[in-house]
Amino acid sequence: MYQAVGSSGDKVEIDPDKVESIKYQDGRTSLISEIFLVDTLILNKGRKVPIKSFELKEYSIEYHEFKSSKKAFSIKPECVSSIKHHDGHFTLMAEAFPRDTIILINGNTIPAKSIDLKDYTIVYRKPAQKAKLKTIDPERVFSIKYKNGSERVIYTTDSLDPVDFKPEEMRMFIKGEQDADKYFKSNLNKGAAFVIGAGGGLLGFYGLAVPPLYSTIVGSFSPRLEKQKVSDPALLQNNSYREGYERKARDRKIRNGVISGLIGFVAGSVALNFIY
Repeated sequence: MYQAVGSSGDKVEIDPDKVESIKYQDGRTSLISEIFLVDTLILNKGRKVPIKSFELKEYSIEYHEFKSSKKAFSIKPECVSSIKHHDGHFTLMAEAFPRDTIILINGNTIPAKSIDLKDYTIVYRKPAQKAKLKTIDPERVFSIKYKNGSERVIYTTDSLDPVDFKPEEMRMFIKGEQDADKYFKSNLNKGAAFVIGAGGGLLGFYGLAVPPLYSTIVGSFSPRLEKQKVSDPALLQNNSYREGYERKARDRKIRNGVISGLIGFVAGSVALNFIY
């Protein structure tokens, strides 16, 4: 804890995790990360984990959290985007752990090693100790990015389908999916689904159809992208990007709606049993 003296002269303890910097009367400013030498793990979903120390191993990152320096934790490198050091510079995981990456049509990525392209399948291993050999249908894959920076595009346009995406259009579509997966939030939808699911729980067994019905209706509407957070606002001018973002956002609304609605249904059913 950090002690500060209030205007009344009383000492107040403040959690350093809740403080970004200290500005002194003489105008100087000190960052808390510099005072306490705090590094930060930045996860793929944007969550930040303050840490005191870390060690990059072949298949993992071992670290001690800022609040609990005795217990060591471990995390897979593919779950982390970067590490921000207390002196302000960053370590990107793509540079610290150079690996091949399989980019899927749905926007997901698979870190891999020992990738082998056969006639009708792609064979690979995940970058882990004693990883088993896995296969994936090339129809699900857009490209393979190798750790040396080169890329092999697997996706091909269907010549018999006039509206099928060209490779660069598909690339932008996937970028839209990835941005929606990272930035799109549907907290209001979750809350509404829970309440409606709870109401369905009061109807008994027949109320089980309420959450999927609600999610299907809500998921049929695309969000207004101009109000959504994106990696680059200029991308909103690209129709393929917008389509990818909207599709992933609708899928997330449906999935979150079903899950929250079913949780609400269970809560409503339990409440019904207490009432009667």
